[in-house]
Amino acid sequence: QTSCNMTNPSPQPLTASSKVRRKVEKIRSKTEEARKLFNLVESETVIQDYSCSVKKVIPCRGRMYITQNYICWAPIIGSTCEVIPFRTVTAIVSQATLIMPSSIDITTDGAVKSFVNFIKNHSKECLNVLTYLWKNVPSYVSLETENDHEETKNKQDGTARKTTLTNDPKNKNNKKEELHVDVELSKKALQLAQETHDLTTGTLEELNRQAETINQIEKDIEHIHANLDRGDRYIRSMEGITGVIKNAFSKDNSHQVDLKQSPVTQIHRKPQTLDYQILLKNPDNSLKSCLLRFTDDKFMCVTEDTKLLIGHNEWKYEFVTAVVLRARHLHLDIKFGSQPRFRLLSSFVQAITNELVLRTEVGQVQVEFEPGVRSFSFGSFKVSDQIQSKLGRDRSVTGKGAPKASDILSDQVSQKVKDDFDKQEANLLLLERIVDNITDANVAIGQELERQNHQLHDLNNRVDGAKIHTEVATKRAQKLLT
Repeated sequence: QTSCNMTNPSPQPLTASSKVRRKVEKIRSKTEEARKLFNLVESETVIQDYSCSVKKVIPCRGRMYITQNYICWAPIIGSTCEVIPFRTVTAIVSQATLIMPSSIDITTDGAVKSFVNFIKNHSKECLNVLTYLWKNVPSYVSLETENDHEETKNKQDGTARKTTLTNDPKNKNNKKEELHVDVELSKKALQLAQETHDLTTGTLEELNRQAETINQIEKDIEHIHANLDRGDRYIRSMEGITGVIKNAFSKDNSHQVDLKQSPVTQIHRKPQTLDYQILLKNPDNSLKSCLLRFTDDKFMCVTEDTKLLIGHNEWKYEFVTAVVLRARHLHLDIKFGSQPRFRLLSSFVQAITNELVLRTEVGQVQVEFEPGVRSFSFGSFKVSDQIQSKLGRDRSVTGKGAPKASDILSDQVSQKVKDDFDKQEANLLLLERIVDNITDANVAIGQELERQNHQLHDLNNRVDGAKIHTEVATKRAQKLLT
Protein backbone atom coordinates (compact mmCIF):
# COMPACT_ATOMS: atom_id res chain seq x y z
CA GLN A 1 0.00 0.00 0.00
CA THR A 2 1.06 3.57 -0.67
CA SER A 3 -0.33 6.94 0.22
CA CYS A 4 -1.83 9.14 -2.49
CA ASN A 5 -4.00 12.19 -2.87
CA MET A 6 -7.14 11.37 -4.84
CA THR A 7 -8.49 14.41 -6.64
CA ASN A 8 -11.15 14.57 -9.29
CA PRO A 9 -9.59 16.03 -12.46
CA SER A 10 -11.36 19.02 -13.94
CA PRO A 11 -13.45 17.98 -16.96
CA GLN A 12 -11.99 19.13 -20.26
CA PRO A 13 -14.46 21.14 -22.38
CA LEU A 14 -15.47 19.40 -25.58
CA THR A 15 -14.26 21.12 -28.71
CA ALA A 16 -14.77 20.57 -32.41
CA SER A 17 -11.87 18.08 -32.46
CA SER A 18 -12.26 14.67 -34.05
CA LYS A 19 -13.42 11.57 -32.22
CA VAL A 20 -9.88 10.21 -32.29
CA ARG A 21 -8.42 13.31 -30.67
CA ARG A 22 -10.99 13.14 -27.90
CA LYS A 23 -10.00 9.55 -27.17
CA VAL A 24 -6.33 10.49 -27.27
CA GLU A 25 -6.89 13.25 -24.73
CA LYS A 26 -8.94 10.94 -22.53
CA ILE A 27 -6.30 8.23 -22.30
CA ARG A 28 -3.53 10.83 -21.87
CA SER A 29 -5.43 12.32 -18.94
CA LYS A 30 -5.90 8.90 -17.31
CA THR A 31 -2.23 8.05 -17.77
CA GLU A 32 -1.08 11.32 -16.22
CA GLU A 33 -3.51 10.78 -13.35
CA ALA A 34 -2.18 7.26 -12.70
CA ARG A 35 1.45 8.37 -12.83
CA LYS A 36 0.71 11.11 -10.30
CA LEU A 37 -1.35 8.92 -7.96
CA PHE A 38 1.02 5.96 -7.84
CA ASN A 39 4.39 7.61 -8.58
CA LEU A 40 4.82 5.61 -11.79
CA VAL A 41 7.62 6.23 -14.26
CA GLU A 42 6.89 7.84 -17.62
CA SER A 43 7.19 4.52 -19.46
CA GLU A 44 4.03 3.25 -17.74
CA THR A 45 0.84 3.87 -19.70
CA VAL A 46 -2.75 3.05 -18.75
CA ILE A 47 -3.99 0.11 -20.81
CA GLN A 48 -7.42 -0.32 -19.20
CA ASP A 49 -9.17 1.12 -16.13
CA TYR A 50 -12.26 -0.05 -14.21
CA SER A 51 -14.50 1.23 -11.46
CA CYS A 52 -14.51 -1.30 -8.60
CA SER A 53 -14.10 -1.78 -4.84
CA VAL A 54 -11.49 -3.39 -2.63
CA LYS A 55 -13.09 -6.23 -0.68
CA LYS A 56 -13.16 -5.30 3.02
CA VAL A 57 -15.66 -5.41 5.90
CA ILE A 58 -17.02 -2.25 4.34
CA PRO A 59 -16.08 -2.29 0.64
CA CYS A 60 -14.19 0.83 -0.41
CA ARG A 61 -15.13 2.21 -3.82
CA GLY A 62 -12.43 3.39 -6.21
CA ARG A 63 -10.82 2.83 -9.63
CA MET A 64 -8.35 0.23 -10.90
CA TYR A 65 -5.65 1.31 -13.37
CA ILE A 66 -3.81 -1.39 -15.33
CA THR A 67 -0.43 -0.55 -16.91
CA GLN A 68 2.27 -2.67 -18.54
CA ASN A 69 3.84 -3.69 -15.22
CA TYR A 70 1.40 -2.71 -12.47
CA ILE A 71 -2.10 -3.23 -11.12
CA CYS A 72 -3.04 -0.02 -9.31
CA TRP A 73 -6.13 0.98 -7.35
CA ALA A 74 -7.09 4.30 -5.72
CA PRO A 75 -10.18 5.05 -3.54
CA ILE A 76 -12.67 7.76 -4.31
CA ILE A 77 -12.47 8.87 -0.68
CA GLY A 78 -9.25 8.44 1.26
CA SER A 79 -5.56 8.23 0.50
CA THR A 80 -4.65 4.53 0.76
CA CYS A 81 -3.70 3.19 -2.67
CA GLU A 82 -2.86 -0.33 -3.81
CA VAL A 83 0.09 -0.95 -6.16
CA ILE A 84 0.69 -4.56 -7.22
CA PRO A 85 3.61 -5.30 -9.59
CA PHE A 86 2.76 -8.08 -12.06
CA ARG A 87 6.12 -9.71 -11.30
CA THR A 88 4.99 -10.42 -7.72
CA VAL A 89 1.69 -12.04 -8.74
CA THR A 90 1.44 -15.81 -8.27
CA ALA A 91 -2.27 -16.32 -9.08
CA ILE A 92 -5.29 -14.47 -10.49
CA VAL A 93 -8.69 -16.13 -10.05
CA SER A 94 -12.35 -15.18 -10.09
CA GLN A 95 -14.77 -16.33 -7.43
CA ALA A 96 -18.49 -15.85 -6.91
CA THR A 97 -20.99 -16.86 -4.22
CA LEU A 98 -24.76 -16.70 -3.83
CA ILE A 99 -24.38 -13.74 -1.49
CA MET A 100 -21.46 -11.81 -2.96
CA PRO A 101 -20.95 -10.89 -6.62
CA SER A 102 -17.97 -12.22 -8.51
CA SER A 103 -14.61 -11.03 -7.24
CA ILE A 104 -11.11 -11.02 -8.71
CA ASP A 105 -8.57 -12.37 -6.24
CA ILE A 106 -4.92 -11.49 -6.85
CA THR A 107 -2.36 -13.49 -4.86
CA THR A 108 1.11 -12.09 -4.19
CA ASP A 109 3.59 -13.89 -1.93
CA GLY A 110 0.81 -15.48 0.12
CA ALA A 111 -1.29 -12.30 0.46
CA VAL A 112 -4.59 -12.04 -1.37
CA LYS A 113 -6.19 -8.80 -2.52
CA SER A 114 -9.80 -9.03 -3.74
CA PHE A 115 -11.63 -6.59 -6.02
CA VAL A 116 -15.45 -6.58 -6.28
CA ASN A 117 -18.43 -4.51 -7.43
CA PHE A 118 -17.41 -4.05 -11.06
CA ILE A 119 -20.02 -2.25 -13.14
CA LYS A 120 -21.81 -4.02 -16.02
CA ASN A 121 -19.79 -7.01 -17.31
CA HIS A 122 -16.43 -5.43 -16.54
CA SER A 123 -15.49 -8.14 -14.02
CA LYS A 124 -14.92 -10.77 -16.72
CA GLU A 125 -13.18 -8.28 -19.02
CA CYS A 126 -10.90 -7.11 -16.22
CA LEU A 127 -10.04 -10.72 -15.35
CA ASN A 128 -9.10 -11.41 -18.99
CA VAL A 129 -6.89 -8.31 -19.21
CA LEU A 130 -5.14 -8.99 -15.89
CA THR A 131 -4.51 -12.65 -16.71
CA TYR A 132 -3.26 -11.80 -20.18
CA LEU A 133 -0.80 -9.12 -19.06
CA TRP A 134 0.38 -11.30 -16.19
CA LYS A 135 1.29 -14.07 -18.65
CA ASN A 136 2.45 -11.87 -21.56
CA VAL A 137 4.96 -9.10 -20.90
CA PRO A 138 4.67 -6.28 -23.49
CA SER A 139 7.55 -6.86 -25.90
CA TYR A 140 9.36 -4.53 -28.33
CA VAL A 141 12.69 -4.65 -30.16
CA SER A 142 14.79 -1.99 -31.87
CA LEU A 143 16.88 -2.20 -35.03
CA GLU A 144 19.59 -0.15 -33.34
CA THR A 145 20.25 -2.72 -30.64
CA GLU A 146 19.61 -6.34 -29.81
CA ASN A 147 18.24 -5.32 -26.41
CA ASP A 148 14.59 -4.68 -26.02
CA HIS A 149 14.08 -0.90 -25.71
CA GLU A 150 11.23 -1.07 -23.27
CA GLU A 151 12.87 -3.74 -21.14
CA THR A 152 16.05 -1.62 -20.95
CA LYS A 153 14.09 1.50 -20.07
CA ASN A 154 12.11 -0.29 -17.40
CA LYS A 155 15.30 -1.76 -15.95
CA GLN A 156 16.73 1.74 -15.63
CA ASP A 157 13.58 2.80 -13.81
CA GLY A 158 13.62 -0.28 -11.58
CA THR A 159 10.29 -1.54 -12.89
CA ALA A 160 11.29 -4.45 -15.15
CA ARG A 161 9.76 -7.81 -14.39
CA LYS A 162 12.52 -10.07 -13.06
CA THR A 163 12.82 -13.79 -12.46
CA THR A 164 15.10 -15.10 -9.75
CA LEU A 165 16.93 -18.30 -10.68
CA THR A 166 18.10 -20.62 -7.91
CA ASN A 167 19.98 -23.87 -8.07
CA ASP A 168 18.06 -27.04 -7.48
CA PRO A 169 18.49 -27.92 -3.78
CA LYS A 170 18.71 -31.57 -4.78
CA ASN A 171 22.11 -30.83 -6.30
CA LYS A 172 23.64 -29.14 -3.27
CA ASN A 173 25.16 -32.33 -1.95
CA ASN A 174 25.81 -33.89 -5.33
CA LYS A 175 29.51 -34.65 -5.62
CA LYS A 176 29.31 -35.42 -9.32
CA GLU A 177 30.68 -32.85 -11.71
CA GLU A 178 28.00 -30.30 -12.54
CA LEU A 179 26.86 -30.25 -16.17
CA HIS A 180 27.83 -27.17 -18.13
CA VAL A 181 26.10 -25.64 -21.15
CA ASP A 182 28.33 -23.29 -23.16
CA VAL A 183 25.81 -20.58 -23.94
CA GLU A 184 28.57 -18.10 -24.83
CA LEU A 185 29.70 -20.28 -27.73
CA SER A 186 26.24 -20.27 -29.27
CA LYS A 187 26.02 -16.52 -28.69
CA LYS A 188 29.26 -15.98 -30.61
CA ALA A 189 28.04 -18.19 -33.45
CA LEU A 190 24.75 -16.29 -33.44
CA GLN A 191 26.56 -12.95 -33.54
CA LEU A 192 28.74 -14.07 -36.47
CA ALA A 193 25.70 -15.36 -38.33
CA GLN A 194 23.83 -12.11 -37.72
CA GLU A 195 26.78 -10.08 -39.01
CA THR A 196 26.90 -12.25 -42.13
CA HIS A 197 23.15 -11.88 -42.52
CA ASP A 198 23.40 -8.10 -42.23
CA LEU A 199 26.19 -8.08 -44.83
CA THR A 200 24.23 -10.14 -47.37
CA THR A 201 21.07 -8.13 -46.77
CA GLY A 202 23.04 -4.89 -47.13
CA THR A 203 24.56 -6.19 -50.40
CA LEU A 204 21.13 -6.91 -51.82
CA GLU A 205 19.87 -3.48 -50.73
CA GLU A 206 22.85 -1.88 -52.52
CA LEU A 207 22.05 -3.94 -55.62
CA ASN A 208 18.47 -2.68 -55.40
CA ARG A 209 19.69 0.92 -55.34
CA GLN A 210 21.97 0.14 -58.29
CA ALA A 211 19.01 -1.38 -60.13
CA GLU A 212 17.02 1.83 -59.64
CA THR A 213 19.91 3.80 -61.19
CA ILE A 214 20.09 1.41 -64.15
CA ASN A 215 16.32 1.66 -64.61
CA GLN A 216 16.55 5.44 -64.70
CA ILE A 217 19.35 5.28 -67.29
CA GLU A 218 17.26 2.89 -69.38
CA LYS A 219 14.34 5.27 -69.15
CA ASP A 220 16.53 8.14 -70.35
CA ILE A 221 17.80 6.03 -73.26
CA GLU A 222 14.22 5.20 -74.29
CA HIS A 223 13.37 8.92 -74.22
CA ILE A 224 16.33 9.51 -76.54
CA HIS A 225 14.98 6.87 -78.92
CA ALA A 226 11.56 8.54 -78.79
CA ASN A 227 13.12 11.91 -79.65
CA LEU A 228 15.06 10.32 -82.52
CA ASP A 229 11.84 8.78 -83.87
CA ARG A 230 10.21 12.18 -83.67
CA GLY A 231 13.17 13.67 -85.56
CA ASP A 232 12.79 10.99 -88.25
CA ARG A 233 9.21 12.09 -88.89
CA TYR A 234 10.25 15.73 -89.20
CA ILE A 235 13.05 14.86 -91.62
CA ARG A 236 10.76 12.67 -93.75
CA SER A 237 8.22 15.46 -94.02
CA MET A 238 11.00 17.81 -95.20
CA GLU A 239 12.37 15.31 -97.74
CA GLY A 240 9.27 15.51 -99.93
CA ILE A 241 5.66 14.53 -100.53
CA THR A 242 6.53 10.85 -100.19
CA GLY A 243 7.69 11.39 -96.62
CA VAL A 244 4.56 13.39 -95.75
CA ILE A 245 2.32 10.59 -97.07
CA LYS A 246 4.34 7.99 -95.19
CA ASN A 247 3.97 9.92 -91.95
CA ALA A 248 0.23 10.27 -92.49
CA PHE A 249 -0.29 6.53 -92.83
CA SER A 250 2.22 5.36 -90.20
CA LYS A 251 1.70 5.23 -86.45
CA ASP A 252 3.43 7.92 -84.44
CA ASN A 253 5.31 6.15 -81.62
CA SER A 254 7.54 9.10 -80.83
CA HIS A 255 5.51 10.01 -77.74
CA GLN A 256 5.50 6.53 -76.26
CA VAL A 257 8.24 5.16 -74.05
CA ASP A 258 7.94 1.39 -73.73
CA LEU A 259 9.85 0.16 -70.69
CA LYS A 260 9.74 -3.59 -70.09
CA GLN A 261 11.94 -3.64 -67.02
CA SER A 262 12.00 -6.81 -64.97
CA PRO A 263 11.27 -6.34 -61.27
CA VAL A 264 14.11 -6.08 -58.80
CA THR A 265 14.87 -9.42 -57.17
CA GLN A 266 13.62 -9.71 -53.58
CA ILE A 267 14.58 -12.13 -50.83
CA HIS A 268 12.04 -14.94 -50.87
CA ARG A 269 11.82 -16.40 -47.38
CA LYS A 270 9.69 -19.36 -46.49
CA PRO A 271 6.81 -17.94 -44.42
CA GLN A 272 6.64 -19.42 -40.95
CA THR A 273 3.45 -20.31 -39.16
CA LEU A 274 3.56 -18.04 -36.12
CA ASP A 275 1.19 -17.71 -33.16
CA TYR A 276 0.84 -14.66 -30.91
CA GLN A 277 -1.39 -14.56 -27.86
CA ILE A 278 -3.95 -11.77 -28.04
CA LEU A 279 -7.24 -10.61 -26.60
CA LEU A 280 -9.81 -10.56 -29.39
CA LYS A 281 -12.17 -7.60 -29.12
CA ASN A 282 -15.69 -8.69 -30.07
CA PRO A 283 -18.36 -6.39 -31.58
CA ASP A 284 -19.90 -5.99 -28.10
CA ASN A 285 -16.45 -4.82 -26.83
CA SER A 286 -15.94 -7.98 -24.75
CA LEU A 287 -12.48 -9.55 -24.81
CA LYS A 288 -11.63 -13.17 -25.57
CA SER A 289 -8.22 -14.77 -25.07
CA CYS A 290 -6.98 -16.59 -28.18
CA LEU A 291 -4.09 -17.00 -30.60
CA LEU A 292 -3.53 -14.88 -33.70
CA ARG A 293 -2.06 -17.33 -36.20
CA PHE A 294 -0.10 -16.27 -39.30
CA THR A 295 0.08 -18.84 -42.12
CA ASP A 296 1.34 -18.69 -45.71
CA ASP A 297 -1.63 -16.92 -47.27
CA LYS A 298 -3.88 -15.77 -44.40
CA PHE A 299 -4.11 -15.02 -40.69
CA MET A 300 -6.83 -16.06 -38.27
CA CYS A 301 -7.95 -16.30 -34.64
CA VAL A 302 -7.76 -19.81 -33.19
CA THR A 303 -8.42 -21.27 -29.77
CA GLU A 304 -5.42 -21.70 -27.47
CA ASP A 305 -6.00 -25.37 -26.71
CA THR A 306 -7.47 -27.02 -29.83
CA LYS A 307 -6.22 -24.42 -32.37
CA LEU A 308 -9.68 -24.32 -33.97
CA LEU A 309 -10.91 -21.29 -35.92
CA ILE A 310 -12.97 -18.84 -33.85
CA GLY A 311 -16.09 -17.76 -35.74
CA HIS A 312 -15.33 -16.11 -39.09
CA ASN A 313 -12.15 -14.43 -37.87
CA GLU A 314 -10.03 -15.39 -40.88
CA TRP A 315 -8.59 -13.03 -43.51
CA LYS A 316 -6.34 -13.22 -46.57
CA TYR A 317 -3.40 -10.83 -46.59
CA GLU A 318 -4.47 -9.29 -49.91
CA PHE A 319 -7.47 -7.61 -48.23
CA VAL A 320 -5.51 -5.81 -45.50
CA THR A 321 -5.37 -2.05 -46.11
CA ALA A 322 -4.21 -0.50 -42.83
CA VAL A 323 -2.94 -1.16 -39.32
CA VAL A 324 -3.86 1.44 -36.69
CA LEU A 325 -2.00 1.64 -33.37
CA ARG A 326 -4.63 3.08 -31.05
CA ALA A 327 -3.97 5.78 -28.47
CA ARG A 328 -4.86 3.26 -25.75
CA HIS A 329 -1.65 1.33 -25.20
CA LEU A 330 -1.40 -2.18 -26.77
CA HIS A 331 -4.68 -1.75 -28.69
CA LEU A 332 -4.52 -2.36 -32.44
CA ASP A 333 -7.02 -2.23 -35.33
CA ILE A 334 -6.59 -4.04 -38.66
CA LYS A 335 -8.63 -2.58 -41.54
CA PHE A 336 -9.86 -4.30 -44.69
CA GLY A 337 -11.31 -1.52 -46.83
CA SER A 338 -15.09 -1.80 -46.80
CA GLN A 339 -15.11 -4.81 -44.45
CA PRO A 340 -15.45 -4.42 -40.67
CA ARG A 341 -12.18 -3.77 -38.86
CA PHE A 342 -10.54 -6.38 -36.63
CA ARG A 343 -9.76 -5.12 -33.12
CA LEU A 344 -7.42 -6.67 -30.57
CA LEU A 345 -5.33 -6.06 -27.48
CA SER A 346 -1.87 -7.58 -27.50
CA SER A 347 1.53 -7.36 -25.86
CA PHE A 348 2.99 -8.04 -29.31
CA VAL A 349 1.66 -5.16 -31.42
CA GLN A 350 5.07 -4.62 -33.02
CA ALA A 351 5.39 -8.29 -33.98
CA ILE A 352 1.86 -8.36 -35.43
CA THR A 353 2.38 -5.14 -37.39
CA ASN A 354 5.71 -6.38 -38.70
CA GLU A 355 4.24 -9.69 -39.90
CA LEU A 356 1.34 -7.98 -41.70
CA VAL A 357 3.68 -5.60 -43.55
CA LEU A 358 6.12 -8.39 -44.48
CA ARG A 359 3.40 -10.77 -45.71
CA THR A 360 1.60 -8.22 -47.92
CA GLU A 361 2.64 -6.39 -51.08
CA VAL A 362 5.02 -3.46 -50.79
CA GLY A 363 3.04 -0.30 -50.02
CA GLN A 364 -0.24 -2.20 -49.58
CA VAL A 365 -0.62 -1.67 -45.84
CA GLN A 366 -0.64 1.80 -44.31
CA VAL A 367 0.59 1.82 -40.71
CA GLU A 368 -0.91 4.63 -38.62
CA PHE A 369 0.14 5.70 -35.12
CA GLU A 370 -2.42 7.73 -33.24
CA PRO A 371 -1.05 10.72 -31.29
CA GLY A 372 0.88 9.77 -28.17
CA VAL A 373 1.46 6.16 -29.25
CA ARG A 374 4.94 4.72 -28.97
CA SER A 375 6.43 4.23 -32.45
CA PHE A 376 8.57 1.23 -33.42
CA SER A 377 10.38 -0.35 -36.35
CA PHE A 378 8.45 -2.66 -38.70
CA GLY A 379 8.53 -4.14 -42.19
CA SER A 380 11.96 -5.74 -41.70
CA PHE A 381 13.08 -9.35 -41.53
CA LYS A 382 15.67 -8.23 -38.99
CA VAL A 383 12.86 -7.06 -36.70
CA SER A 384 11.17 -10.43 -37.13
CA ASP A 385 14.41 -12.26 -36.27
CA GLN A 386 14.99 -10.17 -33.16
CA ILE A 387 11.39 -10.65 -32.00
CA GLN A 388 11.64 -14.43 -32.40
CA SER A 389 14.98 -14.36 -30.59
CA LYS A 390 13.47 -12.43 -27.69
CA LEU A 391 10.48 -14.76 -27.51
CA GLY A 392 12.92 -17.65 -27.32
CA ARG A 393 15.03 -16.03 -24.59
CA ASP A 394 12.17 -14.79 -22.43
CA ARG A 395 9.79 -17.68 -21.88
CA SER A 396 7.42 -15.45 -19.93
CA VAL A 397 6.29 -13.67 -23.10
CA THR A 398 5.10 -16.90 -24.70
CA GLY A 399 2.68 -17.64 -21.89
CA LYS A 400 3.16 -19.37 -18.58
CA GLY A 401 3.18 -23.13 -18.84
CA ALA A 402 4.70 -23.18 -22.34
CA PRO A 403 6.83 -26.31 -22.93
CA LYS A 404 10.59 -25.87 -22.68
CA ALA A 405 13.48 -27.75 -24.21
CA SER A 406 14.79 -28.42 -20.70
CA ASP A 407 11.68 -30.46 -19.86
CA ILE A 408 13.50 -33.52 -21.23
CA LEU A 409 16.27 -33.16 -18.63
CA SER A 410 16.33 -35.11 -15.40
CA ASP A 411 15.19 -33.59 -12.11
CA GLN A 412 18.76 -34.19 -10.91
CA VAL A 413 19.94 -31.34 -13.18
CA SER A 414 20.19 -27.92 -11.55
CA GLN A 415 17.88 -25.08 -12.49
CA LYS A 416 20.82 -23.05 -13.81
CA VAL A 417 21.76 -25.80 -16.27
CA LYS A 418 18.13 -26.07 -17.38
CA ASP A 419 17.95 -22.31 -17.95
CA ASP A 420 21.21 -22.37 -19.92
CA PHE A 421 19.91 -25.33 -21.92
CA ASP A 422 16.77 -23.37 -22.87
CA LYS A 423 18.89 -20.37 -23.88
CA GLN A 424 21.14 -22.63 -25.94
CA GLU A 425 18.13 -24.19 -27.67
CA ALA A 426 16.68 -20.75 -28.45
CA ASN A 427 20.03 -19.58 -29.85
CA LEU A 428 20.38 -22.68 -32.03
CA LEU A 429 16.85 -22.34 -33.40
CA LEU A 430 17.51 -18.70 -34.26
CA LEU A 431 20.90 -19.63 -35.74
CA GLU A 432 19.20 -22.18 -37.99
CA ARG A 433 16.71 -19.57 -39.15
CA ILE A 434 19.40 -16.94 -39.81
CA VAL A 435 21.47 -19.44 -41.83
CA ASP A 436 18.39 -20.21 -43.94
CA ASN A 437 17.89 -16.48 -44.44
CA ILE A 438 21.54 -16.06 -45.49
CA THR A 439 21.07 -18.83 -48.04
CA ASP A 440 17.93 -17.16 -49.38
CA ALA A 441 19.72 -13.79 -49.54
CA ASN A 442 22.68 -15.30 -51.43
CA VAL A 443 20.32 -16.87 -53.95
CA ALA A 444 18.58 -13.50 -54.36
CA ILE A 445 21.95 -11.75 -54.84
CA GLY A 446 22.93 -14.21 -57.56
CA GLN A 447 19.59 -13.81 -59.33
CA GLU A 448 19.76 -10.03 -59.11
CA LEU A 449 23.33 -9.90 -60.49
CA GLU A 450 22.29 -12.10 -63.40
CA ARG A 451 19.21 -9.93 -64.03
CA GLN A 452 21.25 -6.72 -63.98
CA ASN A 453 23.89 -8.21 -66.31
CA HIS A 454 21.17 -9.02 -68.85
CA GLN A 455 19.68 -5.56 -68.40
CA LEU A 456 23.08 -3.89 -68.91
CA HIS A 457 23.68 -6.00 -72.04
CA ASP A 458 20.33 -4.93 -73.50
CA LEU A 459 21.01 -1.35 -72.45
CA ASN A 460 24.36 -1.41 -74.23
CA ASN A 461 22.63 -2.58 -77.41
CA ARG A 462 20.07 0.22 -77.10
CA VAL A 463 22.87 2.76 -76.67
CA ASP A 464 24.60 1.43 -79.79
CA GLY A 465 21.28 1.60 -81.63
CA ALA A 466 20.75 5.19 -80.52
CA LYS A 467 24.27 6.06 -81.68
CA ILE A 468 23.68 4.59 -85.16
CA HIS A 469 20.25 6.23 -85.32
CA THR A 470 21.81 9.59 -84.46
CA GLU A 471 24.51 9.24 -87.15
CA VAL A 472 21.94 8.37 -89.82
CA ALA A 473 19.67 11.25 -88.80
CA THR A 474 22.65 13.66 -88.87
CA LYS A 475 23.59 12.63 -92.41
CA ARG A 476 19.97 13.05 -93.60
CA ALA A 477 19.74 16.47 -92.00
CA GLN A 478 23.02 17.57 -93.56
CA LYS A 479 21.81 16.36 -96.96
CA LEU A 480 18.68 18.52 -96.64
CA LEU A 481 20.81 21.57 -95.85
CA THR A 482 23.11 21.17 -98.90
